[in-house]
Amino acid sequence: LAVAVGISTSLDFMLPVGTPPNAIAYSTGRVTMAEMIKAGILLDLVGAIVTITFAYLIWPMLI
Repeated sequence: LAVAVGISTSLDFMLPVGTPPNAIAYSTGRVTMAEMIKAGILLDLVGAIVTITFAYLIWPMLI
């Protein structure tokens, strides 16, 4: 469970404070918050689905 939580917390692509590259891109002023949210929401959803799927498949092997 801790591994799934750790991986999920590193998959924050929607906001500037999520990752250092997001903060750098946002600080240039060329990317708006709305653009980051539009691009990041899809990545966040895909990351959540992949994390849940792998946790579901791997969890039985760990017990």
